[in-house]
Parts: sequence; C-alpha cells; structure tokens
Amino acid sequence: MEVGVKAFRSRLFAVYNKARHAVALGRLERRRLDRALGLALRKHQMPKYHTTLRGCSCRDAEIHPGTICKHRLCLMLKKRAEAE
Repeated sequence: MEVGVKAFRSRLFAVYNKARHAVALGRLERRRLDRALGLALRKHQMPKYHTTLRGCSCRDAEIHPGTICKHRLCLMLKKRAEAE
C-alpha cells in the first residue's frame, strides 16, 4: 500500500471515529455509518447514483427523505478525510 493511501485510510478512520459520536447521540444510524465506511474503503466505487452533500438519487434517500443515506455519508467521510 502506498504512503498516500495509508495516510488517507488513517484520516478516514479518524473521521469515522468522530462520526461515531453522532451515533452515540442518536443523530446517525450505526448501520448506515458502517456501510458508508465500507463504501469509502473500496478502491473502485461504481458511480451508480448521483450523490452530492445535499442529496442522493438512491432508493433509500427517496423512501426516507429525512435521513442521510450511506452514499451521502460516504461522500461526507471522504471529503472530511481529504480536508484533514
């Protein structure tokens, strides 16, 4: 594993651990956060849905409009990891 990938994974897990605090407060579902981390760790993610920080075209986002889907959480985790 190259240095850049190791550093990104380390930052990603740091951001994930911070997000677990939101789970403890009841702001996020643990299952969605865990799945978002799984998506973020995949080397080649298939862009199946149109996902932005404000919305996603996935079925979950359509059925549960008041929640954040795993695709948006994945994007948020990646953005924050890149910013650290």
